[in-house]
Amino acid sequence: MKAVYVKENNTMKHFIFGINEKNNGIDSEEYQFNSIEIVGNKAFQNPWNIKRLFFDEKLMIIEKDAFKDCSELEVFCCGKISESEADAIMNLEVNKLEIRKNSTNENDEVKTDFIVQTLAFSGCENLHTIVFPECSKLIIEKYAFKNCSSLRTVITFADEIFFTENPFDDCPKELTFICKNDNTQIARFARENGYGVINV
Repeated sequence: MKAVYVKENNTMKHFIFGINEKNNGIDSEEYQFNSIEIVGNKAFQNPWNIKRLFFDEKLMIIEKDAFKDCSELEVFCCGKISESEADAIMNLEVNKLEIRKNSTNENDEVKTDFIVQTLAFSGCENLHTIVFPECSKLIIEKYAFKNCSSLRTVITFADEIFFTENPFDDCPKELTFICKNDNTQIARFARENGYGVINV
């Protein structure tokens, strides 16, 4: 399915609809996006046929209400998309968020932050899996996953985690975080809130 949407610079402003291509194996409920850095406020407001969304390593910010009430959405993934195979999602080692060069030393690599603003996924009642990119700091604001009653898996390999209150408060207690072996922040957060943790 080819997505039709409004884009301003590298910000997705509004998803409009999908165009069904000839039967070439592409799932009509699955969309892939390249070179989007920001998913704007209410960009995916009430779409009717989106179940799986894949963004490449450019994505850095999901703004407030971006996916609000996407009741059909099941999977959200930031994974590297192979250019040679447009319908293949690659690297579920979880890709690094786009590397930026430090202005003082061209050889220094600096991972950027990934931000999920408040209410970004609120009302996504069928959302069950989130894959975040590897990043320096993952920031998730309160109510980001309000009424996400099916969320069971969150994959994050961030170096640091910062949550405003408990953004997963409305999620089931079966929620499990898959994270780095040494991430004590996630381990403590999961322990304090009754969630599961798998270290890899």
